[in-house]
Amino acid sequence: MSECENWLEWLNVTRFSSMNQEERANFSKSLFYIRDAVLESARIQPNDKILDIGTGTGIIPILLSAKTEGLHFTGLEIQKESAESK
Repeated sequence: MSECENWLEWLNVTRFSSMNQEERANFSKSLFYIRDAVLESARIQPNDKILDIGTGTGIIPILLSAKTEGLHFTGLEIQKESAESK
């Protein structure tokens, strides 16, 4: 399972557990739209070092590391509930 699939499964179990399947699907689509907009506008260059402050679940650094040539990616989150993963 990819990091992105792990992230989506984690969201479904922890964050979307009170939603029905249709609500989860709709919310996921909106998240993907926002995520893709962030990734497309990032303009990461080779050897860039990226710090994502308030990273939440950490999906942005994970995806940027997979889709760009940046050198190093760090996600920083102080809210334990947001940073926890399975």
